[in-house]
Amino acid sequence: IYIIDEEAPMITCPPNDTIGTSNLMDTMYECTGDYQWVHPTPTDNCAVSEMTVSYEGNGFVPEVVSAGDTLQWNFPKGENSISYQVTDGSGNIATCSFTVTVVDDEAPMIENVPNDITLSVINGECFNIYTWVRPTRSDNCDPDDAVIFIEEISDQGVQDAIDAAPYNFQNYLNDASMTPLPQANFSIGTTVIKYTAIDSAGNVTVDSFTVTIEDDNAPIFTNCEDDELPSCPNAMVPSYLGTPIDECALDSVWQIPSAGQTLS
Repeated sequence: IYIIDEEAPMITCPPNDTIGTSNLMDTMYECTGDYQWVHPTPTDNCAVSEMTVSYEGNGFVPEVVSAGDTLQWNFPKGENSISYQVTDGSGNIATCSFTVTVVDDEAPMIENVPNDITLSVINGECFNIYTWVRPTRSDNCDPDDAVIFIEEISDQGVQDAIDAAPYNFQNYLNDASMTPLPQANFSIGTTVIKYTAIDSAGNVTVDSFTVTIEDDNAPIFTNCEDDELPSCPNAMVPSYLGTPIDECALDSVWQIPSAGQTLS
């Protein structure tokens, strides 16, 4: 009587899993993810002969492994298949597989953003001219030109000036080497220049800098009245204000003592 083992072994793979590109142990900001798992433990009615695993890391060439051992691999973005095959002493075979999907969960980087700056108005004007070097963007997965890049300026006048050629931001994106540095007249106050980068996975980074223009020039008076010696008694103080001038705006104008006040 010959007893033949016709029953295949049994093996259960780990469940499918999803990890992010931020799950890295030895490197940073790559379009890959590190994943660690434990080899499953097969069973058989008689005895297991060997178990092999195939995955991208070994070129999908079956590699003999031991149940319970731990394996770690750096998987590329996307869905990655890991397959096991177990064979018993009679040549019966069982297989299972699971997937590790790597998604891009890291936002793009915006680099070389100018520092906030404060300038005084130009003498005789209520603005100053500012020129800046635009920042750059990069991403762990997408090439630079595939990352959506947006420039927004809080002062509409400055925005309109920059939108016009030759400073247009789209021109800069098309060929930065052919686009002059952006330059515009900035009025008194603080203007925010904001940059937004969006990669193909929808990850977003926002950064900004400010340009503040301050009016530190005092107003002046022209056409002032000459000194006058009022006659007493009950002399009235004349107006000596003349014509006040300021490059920006006058808040208030007064003299002490005020015009019309009676001198005793």
